[in-house]
Amino acid sequence: MTVAPPLPVKIRLRGLSKSFDDKTVLDRLDLDVFAGEQVVVLGGSGSGKSVLLKHMIGLMKPDAGTVEVDGVELGSLRERDKVEARVADCLEMVHLEGAERKMPAELSGGMRRRVGFARAIALEPNILLFDEPTTGLDPVIKAVIDGLILELQEKLNSTAVTITHDLNSAYRIADRIALLFRGKIVAYAPPEEFRRLEDARVQQFIQGLPTGPLSE
Repeated sequence: MTVAPPLPVKIRLRGLSKSFDDKTVLDRLDLDVFAGEQVVVLGGSGSGKSVLLKHMIGLMKPDAGTVEVDGVELGSLRERDKVEARVADCLEMVHLEGAERKMPAELSGGMRRRVGFARAIALEPNILLFDEPTTGLDPVIKAVIDGLILELQEKLNSTAVTITHDLNSAYRIADRIALLFRGKIVAYAPPEEFRRLEDARVQQFIQGLPTGPLSE
């Protein structure tokens, strides 16, 4: 029997900590995202999901711990100026062909979200990060956006991390789901396994019970 080699780690977080004044948002958090997978991070409002994402792209520096992408620590990289015009190709990839000359006011909420995706893929990234991509959209458009996320990931052969509080979206797109609770990842499993976890914090989130400590 041939055993498939393990997937390489694309994003590795170790001991990631971040506080604002006296509030601890990330508390020695560890997380591995493997190449080619779609990871969805769930958490209550104010749990630090967006702060986590900003550390993954270097917009925030941790108080402690490291963020590695492809084995390189972000803190060691120099800022690079890359500007490349690929508007038509990117709009085509998100099914907005011919929308180059439209003004923002002419775009629906779903179309604006797609334009945001087009900007994100302009430099052909091999990592895609989405922060609450379906917030404020109706259920039908949410499903369309979820499908587009998976389509872009496949076309670009990329690794993706999506931050959301929408369980339905998470179940549709995730290879693995992580739950952020009190600054740590307390559960990390494929969708079907995640649903069955007996951890009270997971079931509290799934059942939509009063969040209490989840909202920190």
